[in-house]
Amino acid sequence: MNNHVTTKALACSALLLALMSTAVRAADIVLSQILPLTGPIAQNGQGLMAGAKAYIDSVNAAGGVRGQKIVLKTYDDQYKPAETVRLVEKSIAEDHPLAFFNFTGAANIELLIKTGDLEKNKIALIGPRAGTQSLRNPVNPLIFHTYSSYWDEVERMVELFSSMGTTRFAVLYQDDSFGTDGFEGVQVALKKRNLPLTVAASYPRGTTDIAAAGAKIIAANPQAVIFCSTAPAAAAFVKHFRDQMVGVQFAGISAVDGATLVKLAGLKAAHGFVLAQNVPNPTKNSVALAREHHDVMAKFAPSVKPNFYTLGGYAAARVVVEGLRRAGPTPTREKFIAALEGIREFDIGGVQYTFGRGVRMGTKFVDLLIIDSKGEPQS
Repeated sequence: MNNHVTTKALACSALLLALMSTAVRAADIVLSQILPLTGPIAQNGQGLMAGAKAYIDSVNAAGGVRGQKIVLKTYDDQYKPAETVRLVEKSIAEDHPLAFFNFTGAANIELLIKTGDLEKNKIALIGPRAGTQSLRNPVNPLIFHTYSSYWDEVERMVELFSSMGTTRFAVLYQDDSFGTDGFEGVQVALKKRNLPLTVAASYPRGTTDIAAAGAKIIAANPQAVIFCSTAPAAAAFVKHFRDQMVGVQFAGISAVDGATLVKLAGLKAAHGFVLAQNVPNPTKNSVALAREHHDVMAKFAPSVKPNFYTLGGYAAARVVVEGLRRAGPTPTREKFIAALEGIREFDIGGVQYTFGRGVRMGTKFVDLLIIDSKGEPQS
């Protein structure tokens, strides 16, 4: 009889433990990120993913948020808008995420908005890596931006070059909403200074087919070329045309990854290229965020070298976790959105974020760097 009682007690204990384990799993906070891990801008997506995951892993290692672990679901959309939408719908149905974050691509996010999937499910998207005005004006209450806009970036470029006496500007842009948006931002910045646009030329989305655009730009004899493009397209341009454009300044928006540019174009062609960045330089030890990011990456993603994209994903994840901490012990999608709206002057050691009712542009931080003789971007 004693054996029977003991066996029954053990069975009850095992059942209790199983139920407790199920309860803990059920209390986990699920987030979903959908990025281009393959395709023409895979380097960008891989960096964003690695930075975000490293921070979330560090949070989980410290006990999670109010004892709840964060489960991060990651999908590869290959930079294809239709695939982004398909994966959003798949994740909503299968993962039931509290929120989305860390997406990439203006066309991808614009198509997602058109489907109404965010509104239908009352689910927020935080930190999309897309600087277009179309995602910022009019304000979408479900999208929280953790990056400055491309207009902010090109404004800084035009301001810099015009202060140096440049009056003849050219633009190379990708022929989609992403590239066109940057092009329009340049026009606004030039008009503000009563400067004409010398020439603009486009290339097909997702390609490096810049031959015709390059010939058009060279024929116009500009003093500066602003790239509203991907890194591979910018690299193809400078690699093939730099020798024919001696003395011309080149500058690209933050979508142009410096490491990819140097790798594809070569150091000689990339040297002197100006890059806009919407996060601080991850190599600057004087910046608290950069030091923290380096330490966390060394511990939780030691095989990944910190860069602007890993830091961008890391910063977006910090904003998400701050929202989770403010949302209370049983966060819902609605409580999480309200918590994000309550964030004011949230300083992560180099960038400050402020949201509010009707306010979704968390920051306007922009830094301009130049690729040095070693192929590294420097302030």
